[in-house]
Parts: sequence; C-alpha cells; structure tokens
Amino acid sequence: IVEIYKIKEEFENRKALKDVQKVKKIKSEKFIKGTGVPGNLFLTEGWSAFGGISKVLGNKENDFYVLRGKPLNSWEITHQKLAGNKELSELYQILKNNNYKKIVIAADADLDSYHICALIVAFIEKYIPEYKGRLARLETPIKINKKGSKVTDWVYDFRDDLPLRTGESQNYMKGLGSWTA
Repeated sequence: IVEIYKIKEEFENRKALKDVQKVKKIKSEKFIKGTGVPGNLFLTEGWSAFGGISKVLGNKENDFYVLRGKPLNSWEITHQKLAGNKELSELYQILKNNNYKKIVIAADADLDSYHICALIVAFIEKYIPEYKGRLARLETPIKINKKGSKVTDWVYDFRDDLPLRTGESQNYMKGLGSWTA
C-alpha cells in the first residue's frame, strides 16, 4: 500500500511539473524581456532594485525578473505546490524556455537579501540544476567615500574599515535602488 501511494504521489508530482513546463509564452508584468539575444537574467529584489540597475546595465542582452519579497522555500515542497506558486512557476518557465549564460541575483546587501539568495539557490538546485554553474550574485558596495560628487573608495561589508581622507564624506548605500549610473 505504501509503495502504491508513493508511485501515485510521484505520478502526481511529475504531472504538476509537466503542466508548469507546457507554457511557452510567459505573460508576467514582472518579467521584462530585453532586446536582442538574451544573455543574462537578473533576478531583482523588487521594483526599486530593477529601476536602479536596469538603467545602468541596459536591456540589450539582459532580461529582468522582479522578485516580490522572499520566494517560497522550495527545498521540501511538492511539484504541485511549486505549480501553485505564481512567482516560482513563472521563474521556472522563464529558465526552461531560455538558455541564459548567467542568472544574476541582484539583491541588496542586507540579511533579507542573503536569505533571498539562499532560497533562489535552493530552487535552482532542486528544479533546474543545469543552471547551478551559471549562478552569480551582483554585489554592490555598502559604504562609499565621496569627494564632492565623485566616489573615491568603497567596501562591500560593514565590518570592513573605510578610512576618510581630507575632504571626503562617507555614505551608506541602502540598496540597489539608491544607485545611479
């Protein structure tokens, strides 16, 4: 009885995953397709991050998918639950229907963002392992020194010392939305 139940459950899981795979044209306001041949997919932490980096990177060979909050922890969920989650099923379809060189997680340099990165890595590891070697993280400075309007020095970690020189000021960069070209 247990074996029959496991076989039935596996059949239902595979059926749910096939239903997600069937969609060829992704219709989502959160998926911004670039022009030209897609090379990179940037997973941005919200619309603010998208607005900050899309202006700098452009969309010639870059596609963007805007994450809204923390994605579902997909490590121990069933395929039916994945199919029922709009954000992860859209992301799954996007990755299955495109051949990206890199998947870049573009999130702020804070604890929530590190958690988002871990959840995305778990999703890729479980559902689309062929992309494991193509994952990257966009790291941005968290503290910068400026002299006038020119950035003179920066660090990526709060623990790193960033000494001020004469005439410089120091700024904390909250997130990707605070960056400009």
